[in-house]
Amino acid sequence: MNKGNCEHREAILDAAVKLLLSKGYKNMTMEEVANNANLGKGTTYLYFESKEDLAICCIQKLVQKLHEKMRLIAKSSLNPAEKLHKMVSARVFFRFEQAKAIHAGSLDDIFESVRKKLFLKREQIHEVERRLLAEVLVEGRTLGYFEFDDAFETALAFVTATNSLLPYNLNSHELGDRTDVEVRFESVFSLLSKGIAAKHDPLQKPVRKN
Repeated sequence: MNKGNCEHREAILDAAVKLLLSKGYKNMTMEEVANNANLGKGTTYLYFESKEDLAICCIQKLVQKLHEKMRLIAKSSLNPAEKLHKMVSARVFFRFEQAKAIHAGSLDDIFESVRKKLFLKREQIHEVERRLLAEVLVEGRTLGYFEFDDAFETALAFVTATNSLLPYNLNSHELGDRTDVEVRFESVFSLLSKGIAAKHDPLQKPVRKN
């Protein structure tokens, strides 16, 4: 895909995201998307075969921002325990805030229309998140913060346990207040983190060699 094509695709996605937030999925049309992207309606179908396909790509675009945020946390100067908490929290609350921002009632409309297609993409998305968490878990084990056998399986536990808090497993009414979700998140995270916490203070023990 050449530079011009990439720019057209990004312009369409940006326009669609703004319309989803302001008008909702059902009220958004491909013609409006094209107009807001300063392109012809036919051009949108060169990149996205349907409104459903476009909506999924919008979700993926937002998820890419989440993954970049998780990578930045992983590369930060925080200790591994702090990184793990912030990364797992980010995967829940980044989505929560995006879902809250979407036009009232539109969240259910989107997932009703694209749930089957999104389910196939969801596993790929979660795979990225598991690997990012696994890298920090390995770092934490090396530095003496965590004790566990398999990093990927441990990362899977954190992902699976917090998936029930994600927007596509809730309807718009069940999203509730952020404070309520935070309480539930901290409860789940605390149970999981206690299960892998090292039995010693990592700051008082030499770094463990692999």
